[in-house]
Amino acid sequence: MARRASAPPSSNDVEISDVERRILERLSGTTDRQVLFDMIPEFSNADVERAIKTLEWKRRIIRFTDRGSVWVAPSSLGNTREPRERRRPRAVGHPEVIYERPHSISRDGSEYLVVVIGVERDDGTWGGWIQFRDVEGDRTMRTEPETSQPNRDALEYWASGIEDVYLDDALRRAMPESGNASDTSRRDAPSIR
Repeated sequence: MARRASAPPSSNDVEISDVERRILERLSGTTDRQVLFDMIPEFSNADVERAIKTLEWKRRIIRFTDRGSVWVAPSSLGNTREPRERRRPRAVGHPEVIYERPHSISRDGSEYLVVVIGVERDDGTWGGWIQFRDVEGDRTMRTEPETSQPNRDALEYWASGIEDVYLDDALRRAMPESGNASDTSRRDAPSIR
């Protein structure tokens, strides 16, 4: 008689801290959320998603979208481990977290966490955009590409020098015209020329 694989435990039977710990063990770089689900089959996708949200609020990871996929990456601000050796740019493909601003910005009574995301292009240059997440809600918005830099180091340097006045204008541009912020699906596919 064939042995059946047991289903992942239900949300009621799971300690979310166990799921968080497993995510942090498996997450070594920028990873597609669906791949992360597949990497952790012992927990349901709902539990993994709940743990991702909790880790994001703890600033241990960053979640962002690009070209219709949801990506998850380790956060350097909430990470208590020693910083890893800086990686060389990868081949064209995955967007990467380039810079996390250590403090939030305010607009219209709301606070927003700021992250710069970048991706290497076919010609070896890097394009970068800015993502804003409402601290109180679950709203995430992003700009169109904000910069083109010759390499990843130049993009990191650009991101680390962004002033609040620039971010205020970028946040205004990222907000939907109706004034009601939506999720990143509004800016799902930035032009990366």
